[in-house]
Amino acid sequence: MSDALEQIFADMHEALGENLLKKIKEGTATGPELSVARQFLKDNGVDLSSKAGDNLDNLTKAMENDLPDFSDEDNIVNFGS
Repeated sequence: MSDALEQIFADMHEALGENLLKKIKEGTATGPELSVARQFLKDNGVDLSSKAGDNLDNLTKAMENDLPDFSDEDNIVNFGS
């Protein structure tokens, strides 16, 4: 592959990442765009796992008390029997 073609691909890769990031930060990214961003990160080996004490872990712990408990049969909703 020529150096010129490799530069074109590098520029496209950078532009795609920048465009996706801009839309995500602005809150204007659509569902399909978020899916493309997820795949873009995956394809580039980006995998950030939650670690104890990070924001995602803190959010998860905070939400545990706010989520409904579906283990109780009284919470079962019957749709159309």
